[in-house]
Amino acid sequence: MITLTDEQKSAVQMTRDNRISILVGGPGVGKTTVTKEIVQAALDNHESVSLCAPSGKASRRASEATNYPASTIHKLLEAKMEGSEFVFTRGEVVPLGCDLLICDETSMVSNDLMASLLRAVDVNKTRVLFIGDQDQLPSISAGSVLRDFLNSKVIPTTELNQVFRNSGDIVKSCHKIKIGERYSPSVSLDPSNGLNIRHVEQSSPRRIVETIRELVVNRMPARGYNPICRVRAESLKLSVNSWSTACRRAGIIPSGMSRC
Repeated sequence: MITLTDEQKSAVQMTRDNRISILVGGPGVGKTTVTKEIVQAALDNHESVSLCAPSGKASRRASEATNYPASTIHKLLEAKMEGSEFVFTRGEVVPLGCDLLICDETSMVSNDLMASLLRAVDVNKTRVLFIGDQDQLPSISAGSVLRDFLNSKVIPTTELNQVFRNSGDIVKSCHKIKIGERYSPSVSLDPSNGLNIRHVEQSSPRRIVETIRELVVNRMPARGYNPICRVRAESLKLSVNSWSTACRRAGIIPSGMSRC
């Protein structure tokens, strides 16, 4: 049985008491634990729950973490293509029928998609909970919905701050960066014990590519990770296409193998 902290209990109660509310916090603070408790409490009260997220990957993570079905916002709203645009079946005329709507990863939701989601809410029936990390980057499309909600100061909000011990060095480093402190990489790599962040500095573009190639092609497979399905390399400066091309030229991603 999970024992909730006082701030986690406050979040559960907030969702029960308000038509619309927000749960925020950085990684490793227990948002998933609270979400599971909120979903279970609603089900115990014979209420229907819809759990959604803006992307397929985020919805799968939400479903796996809560052991409750989740979908993308588009699927929840029963999207269909008309010409080159999405049209949603669910809206003001045919609203969602759930008693509780939970939207995870709200920071990733654009203005337009949030507007469509809110139009589908039955204000006389449905309670809405938005969950996210206010310090994550906003959506790729226009809008910074979660930050705007928080800045309005009119929506009841609970922020979780306690970082749990089993969160690992990645999460601890995230919180240190957030408050402007220096972080220390793990002394060795042992992900099962939370030692899961390393810092490798290279100044030469050639050495950067060589280092990434060594990590992706040799080091990660040696640890049991499939380099195509389980390893992800990102660049803040290159576009996705340019980065993919650079990786293929370096032999990091074989031609024609970009996904599982």
